[in-house]
Amino acid sequence: MGKLQEVEELLSHLTLFEGLRPDVRGELAQASVRLRVQKNDMILHRDEQARGLYVLVIGQVKISIPSQQREKVIEFIGPGQAFGEAVMFLDHPYLINAQALSDSLLLWIDKRDIERALEQDPRFALQLLKGLSQRFETLLLDIEEVNLKTAVERVVGYLLSQPYEGDETVLKFNKRMIASKLGLTPETFSRALNQLKQSHLISVHGSKVQMHERSELMSAQAVVQTSDQTASGHPVANSVDRRLHAV
Repeated sequence: MGKLQEVEELLSHLTLFEGLRPDVRGELAQASVRLRVQKNDMILHRDEQARGLYVLVIGQVKISIPSQQREKVIEFIGPGQAFGEAVMFLDHPYLINAQALSDSLLLWIDKRDIERALEQDPRFALQLLKGLSQRFETLLLDIEEVNLKTAVERVVGYLLSQPYEGDETVLKFNKRMIASKLGLTPETFSRALNQLKQSHLISVHGSKVQMHERSELMSAQAVVQTSDQTASGHPVANSVDRRLHAV
């Protein structure tokens, strides 16, 4: 299989390019530049001019706002996700840094080729809009977490959002980065974990976390997010709320 066919095959399996006309996807494949980066390599820096779109194929990427004191982690990008598209359309410089957290494979597509594909196939515009909408929703949820929830509640919410096998999950990122994502200092994040351990809600073994009452915590979270009732008006949420605030 040639390189062009390999890229077309990659694009066909990425959510952003699903449903595109084969000829449009083929043109994007031809325009794509494959980037292989090593762990800890910088992919882009704040204040660089945004001239294209990045799509992560393999690996993990950290998106952050740099600071002289402490960086603010915005999100962790996984395979199939794109980044850089918002400011690309505004012709603004990047506001963020992007750094590989593992050896990664990315595709970079020039803005002019993206715009040409949008003109040829409106379904591509819909996919891009969905991606931007999901990012906006995530940003609003993060603002809610940081401003309205305690450190313990933020940590519980993060743990519940992770993939599980049974009642166990693995923290894929170091505690400093997770703390930054949650708007916490590393010390506060560690204290919150210790509080949850002391309340017997979780056990921690290195990067592995066992959630002892995951179903109850998820039920309580669902009540808060989807019901007109307050958490204190629901027996499951009320019980979990007492456990969390007892530590």
